[in-house]
Amino acid sequence: MADVMRMIWGTLGLAVALLAAMLVAIAASELATGEGTTERSTLVGLVVLFTGLVVWGLNIARQSFGWRMPSMPRISVKRRTRVDKEEAVLAYAVSVGGRVTLVETAGRCHLSLDEAEKVLNDLAAREHAELLIAEDSTLVYDFNILTRKEKERAKDFA
Repeated sequence: MADVMRMIWGTLGLAVALLAAMLVAIAASELATGEGTTERSTLVGLVVLFTGLVVWGLNIARQSFGWRMPSMPRISVKRRTRVDKEEAVLAYAVSVGGRVTLVETAGRCHLSLDEAEKVLNDLAAREHAELLIAEDSTLVYDFNILTRKEKERAKDFA
């Protein structure tokens, strides 16, 4: 008996959805063409009402017949590790010659201001960067990047 009732409800849901879809099409075509005597606001209301009936009818059929909705693949957001953030900051520092500010580092490395500040201050605390102050009181982190020529001129200290 339960299966019969489920079939009846599912069939009713499909019938409601199909009838409402037809009415949506009629109201939408009249709305698009402008033909007919029905006011535009009334037609918009009918489209919304009948669209809701389509969704409702399909939902009844889905539940009655046990249909599953297609699932969207989940997009996983990979969390960046401290090392990843440091590498991004160092790569950016190299690309601009070694001197960076907090705001530009956050923007170029896709970090929040707090994350960029933490990474920059950590690198400065470990003496990988020197903290400078510009004339306008902006903090500048200097990574003291050597050019290839400067590296080639380096001598052994004995």
